[in-house]
Amino acid sequence: MFGRNRLCDCKRVCPGRWQSKAALLALLRGLAESLSGSGVTVNTFIPGPTKTEKLSGFYESTGQETRKTFEEIESEVFNTSLSTSLIKRFVTPKEVADLIVFLESEQASGITGSSFRDHGAIMRNII
Repeated sequence: MFGRNRLCDCKRVCPGRWQSKAALLALLRGLAESLSGSGVTVNTFIPGPTKTEKLSGFYESTGQETRKTFEEIESEVFNTSLSTSLIKRFVTPKEVADLIVFLESEQASGITGSSFRDHGAIMRNII
């Protein structure tokens, strides 16, 4: 199961958003338990702000208006609305793909009922 999220200010209180995430994680656990012993693994992937072509295009057009480079805008974003990020940059599509490929591989056959984040640690919780 793969979830997708929109870029938003993680400091803001979004009860519906967090409730839906909790429901997905509960569903994940239920599916993993239901398929226990079958050889089928069930995990979730929670991507963070990813430097896609669409995002790059948006920031490049914004940069033309403000006379700022993508890197300058990225720095501003990670010093303001995404200041909890530990890597202070957008995750690349390759980083996202590499984690998904690993989760789908034989090397991850012993991993089930887990949730994986690839978002530069923008969420402050440790679990």
